[in-house]
This record gives sequence, C-alpha cells and structure tokens, in this order.
Amino acid sequence: MVPTAGSPVGWYDWVQLGIQGGTLVFLATYVVKTWQMASATRAAAEASSKAAEEALQARLQAMAPRILVYFNPEEIFFAELIVQNAGAGTARDVAFRFDPALRSSQQGHHPEQFFDSPKSMIPPGHRIRLYFDTWPSLFKTDNPRRYNVDVTYHGAENNLSYSVTHVLDVADHEHRVEMHRKGMHDLVGEVEKGREQIADRLDRIHRDLEEEFATRGYAAAGRESFASRLPAVRTKAAMLRDWSLNGGFDVWWGPAFADYRAEVLGLVIQAEREHLPEKLVEAVRHLQEVVFRHGYVGDKGWHTAMNEAVEAVLAAAGEGSDTPATSGT
Repeated sequence: MVPTAGSPVGWYDWVQLGIQGGTLVFLATYVVKTWQMASATRAAAEASSKAAEEALQARLQAMAPRILVYFNPEEIFFAELIVQNAGAGTARDVAFRFDPALRSSQQGHHPEQFFDSPKSMIPPGHRIRLYFDTWPSLFKTDNPRRYNVDVTYHGAENNLSYSVTHVLDVADHEHRVEMHRKGMHDLVGEVEKGREQIADRLDRIHRDLEEEFATRGYAAAGRESFASRLPAVRTKAAMLRDWSLNGGFDVWWGPAFADYRAEVLGLVIQAEREHLPEKLVEAVRHLQEVVFRHGYVGDKGWHTAMNEAVEAVLAAAGEGSDTPATSGT
C-alpha cells in the first residue's frame, strides 16, 4: 500500500525502507569487495608474470657467454693479449674492432691479423693467448698506449646479441717489478735437471770406461803369454757372473764385459800365435763363441756355459804339466 499525501506512514513502510536501505549498503559493499578482489588478482597476476619474466631473464643470463679481452697479467716480459670466454655459454660470430688499430713494435709481426676475421665459436672457459709484443720494446716506441676494443657476439644457447667495449691500457703495466719465491714446482725442476746431469755424466763415464777397457785389452794382446792370461780370464768370469745374477753394478757391467771380451779375444790370438795344441785352441774358440753370444745379462744358462767353457780351457791348458804345452816357436 502506497501512502498518500497527508496519510500517516505505517510501520510496514518503515520496514520496507530499512530492507531496501540494507540491500543498498550490502550491494555497495559487495561491489567494493569485488573490485578489491579483482585488483588483488590482477596484481598477483602481474607479479607472477614479472617473476616468470625475471626467471627467464636470469636463465638466459646464466647461459650467456662473456668475452673478455685483456693483457696477460702473468707475463712481465712478453706482452700477450688474452681473449677469454668467462661466461657459461658459447659465443659465436665473435667480431673485434680496435680503435686505434693494433700495432706491434716487432718488425714483421702483425698480431692485428688475428682479429681481422670473426671467430665462429669460442666455448665457455676457452682462453686464447696471443703474442703481441715485449713490454721493454713496447715502452720505447711511439705506438698507441691505449686501445678501445669493441666486441660483438651472439649467445649460442640463448640466441641473444651482445656488444661490449674493453680498454687495453699499456700504461697499466709500466714500471712493474716482480719478485718470485721458488716453490715446490721449482724444486722439482731443479731435481729433474740434476738427475739429467748425473745421468749424462754417468753415461759419459760408461762410454769412457768401455773404450778404455777395450783399448787396454786389445793393446795387451801379444805382450802377455797365454799362460799369464788364464788367471785373469777365470777371475773376471766369476766377477761378471756375480754382478749380473745379483743385479748390482749395472753401470760397470758394460765396460767390464767389454774388457772381458777383449781378454778372451786376446787369449784366442795368443793361443794361435803360440801354436798351442789343437784341443786347447778349440776350447779357447768355444769360450769365445759363448762370450760373444747375445742375451747374456741375467741369463743363468749363459753364465753356466761360460764357466764351463772357462774350466774346459783351464783343464786343456793344464794337461800333463803346470803350463800349457807348446809346439813350434
């Protein structure tokens, strides 16, 4: 029932008015809250999108190459240029441009030619050393002291392009003085050098002794009698056997064996020269065959045969008398 002008307003009308007012307030609150929720959702979506974009950029940067160009600080005499990929990705199509043009003081040396063509690929961790000049020579010339190096390249993993400028300043290395303390590496080098020198000297001693023993043995042939040579042959045979089978005196084995061979050869020459009995000459020739046989060092069978041959010579020489029998003059 709609109230008319001048008619009293009943309680029912007031209830309706209150309900409509409450509905209006609820509707306004709902609209505000809905707007706030939409705004929060939009902000959350924007934050999530931004985080995803930052994560993507971080991943791309983690795979990015990083090309550096600098003077080698480890060298105090040679001026070396270092091209290094310090990043985690592979750089491709790496191009260099020097301003001013790179120039060395060494005649006929053109390090700038290395940078004329782009490098197709520089893997991560790869380090290129390029000899440029020597610091003493470079400081005495009027060559440029400062270079700007523009480097452009692409990342093979992230397909991004990069451009960076490096500064090479010669003055940074001027008046540089270093002192080095020797460490374990230097000690090992000195020990190795000493070992090589000792080995070289022992080798020379070995050769000199071998030549000396051989020369002395051959020179003695003909000046001593057959009988006077026999005790030396027997003694040296026993000495060589002990040295070889016991594994000792490796340095002296070669010269001593050369001397023993010369002694046996002299024994053969002297036996033929003195026209000794044929049986004794055959025994001496058999001893010569055994002594000049290959593969003797450490071979027990060879030493046994040698000792048996020596004993056969001594037995043949002692038959019938204390001295070898002779015939002729």
